[in-house]
Amino acid sequence: MMSVAQANYIKELREKEGASISEIARRLNISWQTAKKYADGNIEVYPAPRRSQSRPVMDSYEEFIMAWLEEDERKRRNQRRTAQKIYKQLRGIGYAGSERTVRVYVAKMRKKLEEKMRKRHEQFIRLEHPCGEAQVDFGEFYALDSYSNKEIRRYHLVMSFPHSNSRYCCVFPAQNSECLFTGLTMMFEEIGGVPPYILFDNLRPVVKKIVSKTKRDLTDAFLDFAQKYRFTYKFCNPGSGWEKGHTEGSVGYIRRNHLTPIPLIDDFMEFNKSLSKGLSEDRKQLHYKKKKPIEELWLEDASTLLDLPETPYEAVSGATAVVNKYGEVKVRGEVYHVPKAHPKQQVFIKLRWDTIEVFDKYCEVQLCKSPRTYVLKADDIDWAGELEIYRYKPRAIEQATYLKALPAIVREYLLPSTLNERRERVRNVLSLLENHTISEVAKAIQKGMDYNTLDLASLVMLAGYSKHSETPKPLTDPWTPFSVVGWNPDLTAYDYLSPGRVHHE
Repeated sequence: MMSVAQANYIKELREKEGASISEIARRLNISWQTAKKYADGNIEVYPAPRRSQSRPVMDSYEEFIMAWLEEDERKRRNQRRTAQKIYKQLRGIGYAGSERTVRVYVAKMRKKLEEKMRKRHEQFIRLEHPCGEAQVDFGEFYALDSYSNKEIRRYHLVMSFPHSNSRYCCVFPAQNSECLFTGLTMMFEEIGGVPPYILFDNLRPVVKKIVSKTKRDLTDAFLDFAQKYRFTYKFCNPGSGWEKGHTEGSVGYIRRNHLTPIPLIDDFMEFNKSLSKGLSEDRKQLHYKKKKPIEELWLEDASTLLDLPETPYEAVSGATAVVNKYGEVKVRGEVYHVPKAHPKQQVFIKLRWDTIEVFDKYCEVQLCKSPRTYVLKADDIDWAGELEIYRYKPRAIEQATYLKALPAIVREYLLPSTLNERRERVRNVLSLLENHTISEVAKAIQKGMDYNTLDLASLVMLAGYSKHSETPKPLTDPWTPFSVVGWNPDLTAYDYLSPGRVHHE
C-alpha cells in the first residue's frame, strides 16, 4: 500500500518537475500503472491507523529496566548489561514474557536514554550546570619552606561542582602533567567516582595548541587520562575566565580560607589530608543561593558519577637523556646527579610528581632514584655522595643542584670566601657525615659558630654531644645524713686565716 509520503512525492515529481510516468516508475521502481494512478489520478491517501500495542507483560518491569540502563551508563561499555542479561534478571524477579519482547523494549529505551544523555551534553556545552558537571583549574599561593625559611610559590589544584557548590583540592609544588593527573586521580578516589563532564582551562599539561575556539590540539597524556576515566571534556575560550567562574571563585575561596596565613608545608600528602578535612567541614554549610545544605546537594551530583576503573591511573612520564661530563642529566630544565652513570651514557627517565628514577637505556638497571628538585628535603639526599663531587672542586659547589636543600647553616659554612678554606670545610662535612645525619651536622656547626670553634675536632665533639645529649636526671645521694642535708654554716671566721688578710678589732 502506498504511503502518504510516497504518494505526495509522486505528485511532486509530476507537477513540479514535469517527470513523465515512465520516468517516475523507473525512479521509484514501481509499475507504470501505479505511477499513473497516483500521478494523474485524484486519489487521496490516508495514513493507516496504528494498532495500539499494549505491553501488559512489560508494564510492571519498565522501572527496573530503565534503572539498570541508567546504572550501566556509568560503567565501561564492556561491563554493561546485554539485553539477554536483562532478560535473565527479569526472569529472576518474576517476568513471564519472551526474550524477544525484552530485546525490543531494551533497544527502544536505550535510544531514549541516548537522546537524554545527548541533551545533557548539549546543556553542558551551553555552560549551564547540570548535576555532575565539574570545573578544574590551578591556583597559586605562597608557602613557607621548612629548610630555607623563605616563602616559595606553590599551587593548589581545585575541582568544583557548580550545582552543589562542593569543592575539592590538592596542593602540589608544580603545575606539570604529573601533578595534574595525580591530583585528579586523588580527588576521583576521594569522591568515589568520576564526573561525567569536566570543564578545563587551557592548561599547558592538557592543551598543546589552541587551533580555534572549538578545537584544541591535546597532549597524548591527557587523551590517555581521559580515555581511562571516560569523562567528557570541554575547554574555555581564550581570555574567557567567566566561563569557569565557579572554579575561579573556588580557587580564591580556598586560598583565603585554607591557605592563609602562609602555611608551612613539610609533607604534601599529609597537608592534603588536613586540607581535605577542612573542605569536608565546609560542605556542612548552606548553599549561598539555594539555601540547602551543600552535603544534600552533593548527593545529587554524586548520583551521576561514573564508576572508577579497576586500577587507578599511574601519572608517570617518560624521557630519555644523555649523561654529561659531570655525571648529570637534565630533564625539563631540572638537573640531577646520577652517581652510577658515566659521561655520554644514554639513560631512560621516569618522572613522577615527587620523584625521578633513572635507568639504563634498556630500562633494566636502576641507576638512581631521587626527589624532584622542587620537593627536595635535606634528609632525603645522599649528602656524602653529593658532596664528594666537590672535595676537589670547591669552586663549583656554588652551582650544586641540591645546595638549596641544605640547612641554611651548613650552606653558610660551606661557602667561605677563600677556596682553601672551602676545600677544608667540604672535607670536614664529609667526615662528619660518616657518623651523623645532616640535621646533626647542622646542629654541630651552629654550636661551633656560637663558640667560634669550627675545626674538625671541635665539630666532631659537638656533633657527638648533640646526638647523645639528654637532660641529666638529678643524682640521688643515699650517704649524707638527713640531719645535715641543707645545712649552710657561717664560714666567715675562716676568712681571717687567709694570708694577707688584715684583722681589725
